[in-house]
Order: sequence, then structure tokens, then C-alpha cells
Amino acid sequence: RMVEEVKGAAAVLQVFDVKAKKNVATIAGCLVSTGSLDMADKVRVTRDGVVVFEGKMASLRRHRLEVKQVGQKTECGVQFEDWADFKQGDLIECITMVAKQAETEKVTGGGLRVL
Repeated sequence: RMVEEVKGAAAVLQVFDVKAKKNVATIAGCLVSTGSLDMADKVRVTRDGVVVFEGKMASLRRHRLEVKQVGQKTECGVQFEDWADFKQGDLIECITMVAKQAETEKVTGGGLRVL
């Protein structure tokens, strides 16, 4: 069975509006607290314990350079596809799906029950 695994988490420290060509892009300035953020993974934004967004990253930057991954204790800029309502204090989690072997337990009368 497939289960979600949090690969990394980052806190939004500051929100920036950056002019890019003809439009304005909203960027979340973050600090990765655990694991790593990876462009290929799904992301989830939690605010005050409530999930406010799930989707994909549009951009992940480190020192103005586009990168594929950012590690623990590293500052970065993040932009998402179709969502820009960042707030200071939001928690961004990078999520990947992993295959987990089903757990079983013996039941009275013989046999196994899948947990």
C-alpha cells in the first residue's frame, strides 16, 4: 500500500512580491527546518494546523539560482503553481508517496488481520 511520507519541512519567514516581466510573482522566503525540499515532490502548506494548499512547486531558488533541491538549515525562495497566498509562519511540507508493507497481527482462531 502507498502512504505519504514527509520528506522535508520549511517555515515561511517572509513573503516577497517580485516584478517578473509584465506581472508580479509572490515568493515565500523560507528556512528548511527538517529534511529537504525537492521540486519533483508534492507540497502541502499548513497554517495554524489547517491545510490551506496542496499542489506542486513552480520554482525553487537558492541565491537567485533555480535549483532542484534544498537541504536542511538552508534558506530558499519558493513559488507554487496556481497559488500565492503565503503568510509568514506557514509550514511547507514536501511529500512523497512510498510503498509500505502491510502490517498484520495474529487473531484468535487462527489467521491474520491486516492493520
